[in-house]
Amino acid sequence: MVFLMRYSLITRFWWGQRGEERKTPWVARESLICTKEQGGMGFRDLKGFNIALLARQLWHLHQRPESLVSRIMKAKYHKNVNILEARIGYRPSYVWRSLMGVQEFLVDGLRWKIGHGSAVRIWGDRWLPSTPNNIVYSPPMGLPVDSVVRELIDEEEEKWDETILESCFPSDMVDAIKQILLRNSTEQDRLIWMDNDDGNYTAKSGYQVWLRRFQEQHDPRSVGDPALWKLLWSLNLPPKIKVFMWRFTREALASGERVNKRNPERSGACPFCDQHETQSHAFFECSWASRIWRSTGVARCFELRGDSNCMDWVRNVVKTVPVSELEEWIVLLWALWRERNAHLFNGKKMEECDIGPRAQLYLEEYRYQQEERFHSPTPQVNQTWARPPAGRVKLNTDVGLDYTGAGLGVVARDHNGAFILAAVKRIKGVRDPTLGEAMAVEFGFQLARQHQMASPIVETDCQVVVNRMAAPERVQTELGTILRNIKRLATETGGGQVQHVSRKANEAAHIMAHTKARWDIADVWFDRPPLNLLDQLASDDVTSLSS
Repeated sequence: MVFLMRYSLITRFWWGQRGEERKTPWVARESLICTKEQGGMGFRDLKGFNIALLARQLWHLHQRPESLVSRIMKAKYHKNVNILEARIGYRPSYVWRSLMGVQEFLVDGLRWKIGHGSAVRIWGDRWLPSTPNNIVYSPPMGLPVDSVVRELIDEEEEKWDETILESCFPSDMVDAIKQILLRNSTEQDRLIWMDNDDGNYTAKSGYQVWLRRFQEQHDPRSVGDPALWKLLWSLNLPPKIKVFMWRFTREALASGERVNKRNPERSGACPFCDQHETQSHAFFECSWASRIWRSTGVARCFELRGDSNCMDWVRNVVKTVPVSELEEWIVLLWALWRERNAHLFNGKKMEECDIGPRAQLYLEEYRYQQEERFHSPTPQVNQTWARPPAGRVKLNTDVGLDYTGAGLGVVARDHNGAFILAAVKRIKGVRDPTLGEAMAVEFGFQLARQHQMASPIVETDCQVVVNRMAAPERVQTELGTILRNIKRLATETGGGQVQHVSRKANEAAHIMAHTKARWDIADVWFDRPPLNLLDQLASDDVTSLSS
C-alpha cells in the first residue's frame, strides 16, 4: 500500500498535476516502469527496488557468516542450515520475515562456481551454466544420486574425467560439463550471482532481473522492438520533443476520442474540422494538418501511413527516411500538436504557412546550440604498436573464438622492436570472450616466466580484463580464478604489468590467436616468426619508429 501511495505521487507529478487538481494518466503504471528500450519511461518501481535491496542484505549475510548479525540470525532461525536454505519458522521478526520473502528471488539467480567440487551435488544443485536452470536434467546413471561434482574430476591432472562423464551423461551434457573451467582444486565451491560479471549480487543487477521478469509478465506489448525505441531516444532532439514522440508512438496523447472516453461530457470533435478526432486524425486526416504537411513538401508521409496506427507509421518512416529527415518530421508533429492545443485551449491560431518553417527554425537552432555546447577536439588515441622501455619486453595477447573453443595468441618483442617469440595454444570449450582474453594474458605471463623475461609488459585489447585486474579478489566467477593467477604470475616475474591497447595496435597477437594449432599444447616460434606474421611485424616496426 505504501509503495502504491508513493508511486501515485510520482505519476501525478509526471502527468503535470499541481496541488489538488487532477490530471489524467494516459499510460498505465506498468508501461511507465518498463525500460525505454522496451517502450516505457524507465520509472523505478519502488516495490521491485525494495526487493532488490532486501536481497542484497540477504546476500551479505550469506557472504559474511562470521559477522555478528549473521551469527545472531543463525543462532535464532537457522542453526543447522545456511541462510539460503532456511525457513521462515515460528514467530519470526519483521526483519526475518522480510529476508525470507526475497529468498526465492535471490536463489533463483545463483549458481555454483566449481572449485574442489565437494560441496556441490551433481543432481539437484545448479552448477551447469549452459543448461536450463543450470541443473543436470538427465537421470542418475553410473553414480549414486547424492554424488558430488568432485567425483567427476581427475584430481591428479585437475581436469574432467572424460571416462566417467561419458558413462554417466548424454553427449550434449558431456560437452556442457567440459566447458566448465577447472583451474584450482583447492578453491572452495562458491555460489555466484549470474547477472553480474564478477559474480557478486548488487542491488542494481537485482533490480534489472526483477524488472525483466516484470516486463515479461505485465506489458508484453511493449517488448518487441528495442531497436526502434533505441533509435527514437538517440535522436538529436530536445527532451520534451522526445517525450512527445514517445507519447505519439504509444498513442498516449489526449486526442478528442480519448478525452471523450474518459469524460463523456467533453466533446470528442476535432477543433478544426469538427470530425471525430482520433490521434491519427489530428496529425494526418484533418484537412488543417494535411495542408500543413503539403506546404512543407513532405506529403509522402501520407503514403507511409496507409491504414496503420501511429506505431506502424513510425516503423515505416524509420525504415524509409534518413535520421535527419526523421528528426524534422518529428519536430513538425510536435509543432502540429502544440498549435492544435493553443487553438483548442487559448483560441490562438497561427498562419498555416508559418508552422512548418518555424518548426524547421526551432530544430536548426537546437542543433546549433548542441554543436556549440559539445564541440570539443576528439582525443587522439594511439592506434599503433609502441616499443616498450629499454630493458623490458612487451607481450601482446589476444583470443580467437569459434564454436569449438578458443585460440590464445601471444607475440613478444623487445625495446628495439626485435621479435623474440610468438605462440598460440587452443583451449577446448571456452566460449566467453572476456574469459578467453584473460586466459590469453595468463598465457603471456606464463611464457614470460618460462623464458625469464623480467618485469614484462603484457598488453590486451580487452578493457574489462584490465579494469578487473585492479581488484581480482572481488571477482567470484571463473574469470576471478584466472585474474588471481595473473596477479601471482605478475609478481613472480618481477612486477609485470597488464596494459590496455587498441585493437589496431594488437594486430600481431590477433593473427596468432587465429593461427591453426594443436589442442592444449603451445606452439612456439623463436627467432623466426611464422610466415603469416611477417607483414604485420614489419608494419608495427615502421610505425613504432615514427611514434
